[in-house]
Amino acid sequence: MAVVILAFGISAVLLARVNPIIFRARSRFQPGTKRWDKVLLSVILPAMVAIIPLCSVGCRSVSLVGRPALGHVSHCS
Repeated sequence: MAVVILAFGISAVLLARVNPIIFRARSRFQPGTKRWDKVLLSVILPAMVAIIPLCSVGCRSVSLVGRPALGHVSHCS
């Protein structure tokens, strides 16, 4: 999980250095943003943030229980 967070941080810094105009434009709501767009973003953004810790907890619980049941594919390493 630390590797993913570090990679996100490095990519954000690189984007800010390479193209600061896009970084500023995409980091906040612009005037004229539609209401449905704000509602959609309020659902998608927390899901994007939550997926990394939730997956790591899921992989940890699979490794504690043992091998998954027959026919179940595990993506945990």
